Amino acid sequence: MSRFFLFVSVIVLATCKQHDSAVKRLFRELNAPAIAPKILVIIPLDGCNGCVDSTIEFMKSHSDNPDLLYILSCHGVKAGQKLLLSKQIILDSKARAKKLGLVNSYPVIYYLDSDGMRNETEELNATTVVEKLRELQRRLES
Repeated sequence: MSRFFLFVSVIVLATCKQHDSAVKRLFRELNAPAIAPKILVIIPLDGCNGCVDSTIEFMKSHSDNPDLLYILSCHGVKAGQKLLLSKQIILDSKARAKKLGLVNSYPVIYYLDSDGMRNETEELNATTVVEKLRELQRRLES
């Protein structure tokens, strides 16, 4: 039993490290500004319409918050160009975030530590998007 637990622990840690390095790799590939956001929100513009729309509305009202960095992931420039409202919003026009496994059909919130390592991840699907955005709002206000 203890060998099994050790094996599972190693797999979980390896997966976390892969996501952490994927976040840093995405920052490098997108030439992200040298800011250290506490929260990264990746929005797949071709994903779940309701989830994406709710997250974009949240983004519009929090686009200047220095604790947040938004990455709009899509294929092509046209889809996200009109949403580039501030320096806190980056366009991933080659869908690198999807290729790196950081996002699929739903927006994802990554809560990061000071080294840009992932502490917590929240996927915003149709049943959780409102609740998770409220939680994000509470965290920003505290």
